[in-house]
Amino acid sequence: VYVRRAGRGDMLEVSVEEGVKPFFKVSARHFEKLRRLFAQAEADRQRREEVEREEGTKTKMEEEEKKKKKEKKKGKTKEKEKRGRAKTKRTMEKEEICGGDEEGTQEETEAMQADGAAEKPRSATKAKEEDEEVGKASALKDAGEVKKKKTKAKTTKKPAGSSQDPSDEQEFLRALCCLLARYEALSGSGYQAAVPRAGFRVLREAFGVRAECFASPLNCCYARFWSAFGDTDEPFGSLGSFFRVTRLSGSYEANPPFVPELMLRMVDRFEDLLSHGSPLSFAIFVPSWPSLPFYKRLESSKYLRRSTVLKAKDHAFCDGAQHVKRQMHRPSSFDTGIFVLQNKEGADKWPISKEIMTKLTSAMLKPKGLMDLADYERSNRRKHRHHQQNQQGKKMWKKQKLID
Repeated sequence: VYVRRAGRGDMLEVSVEEGVKPFFKVSARHFEKLRRLFAQAEADRQRREEVEREEGTKTKMEEEEKKKKKEKKKGKTKEKEKRGRAKTKRTMEKEEICGGDEEGTQEETEAMQADGAAEKPRSATKAKEEDEEVGKASALKDAGEVKKKKTKAKTTKKPAGSSQDPSDEQEFLRALCCLLARYEALSGSGYQAAVPRAGFRVLREAFGVRAECFASPLNCCYARFWSAFGDTDEPFGSLGSFFRVTRLSGSYEANPPFVPELMLRMVDRFEDLLSHGSPLSFAIFVPSWPSLPFYKRLESSKYLRRSTVLKAKDHAFCDGAQHVKRQMHRPSSFDTGIFVLQNKEGADKWPISKEIMTKLTSAMLKPKGLMDLADYERSNRRKHRHHQQNQQGKKMWKKQKLID
């Protein structure tokens, strides 16, 4: 995978062959952001593997300790049975010779007692102390071996995404190329619009939000997020599809693709998750379409704590194609409904007041100098038409060159 600068701007082109199309464009700012996400996701994966190895080693040691105790217990039982049989045999021999002279019987009894004392096993306390010493020595030996393995792993392990290792760099570039190709093929930047950064700051400070339910590596604000495509997004920290989640606690942001069927399914999943006892809160951003089932469900939900509606002309979103555009924001195409769903435990932990909702709506307002929706769409149509004409001109030039 090759990366080169496109023209004089800060745009980069990613391709699978040097200088050969197709090129997938990405801004230098997003390139560095994706590199950080990739490195963090790799570090998290290595940390999880290390924890799993430690847990596996600990479990193995516990199993070995149990096995040793079981074997010792079994050995003690056999020894006890052996002593019992020996005692029975001596008793029978004593009964057989009880008809002899008293002096001889007494001497034999003393001899048997001396033999019994010589064969008497170690005391229980002493045996326990010896077993504990053996167990401690074995545990220390195992711990020393584990420590040596960890030290060796630490000395050989290199940081993920390090520019010093060409293989790690190529791994990142391959993942990046697959990611850009997938979202280029989707061709739905309108489905990828995101809440402005100022809105996320309010969500973090007031709602305690730390993750996004519907995002992508290209438009996420937090390092923890769920997304549509696990195969291309997981190398950058995606937790997979949100609809696979069965239990959850915490505070989350949800700005789903504006597809009515998907948003209705989202409401069903939220209400199912909120029915459990863990503290849970969702700040939801959807288009204000009051006649549709998902919107009616949100308005009538028993978990609804606060809601408000923003006029389309007053607010904006981060553009879904922000990774290839110079302008970060785009005007909203619809009025936006903001809903806060919380169960009782979540409402106690993250109380929502009118002042907080006012602060959130203020953070969603349109930035100064941003064109209105009509001008924005007209500009996009003009750029698209110019791009088509440019592509057509290039084709004609190549055709003429072949003819010549």
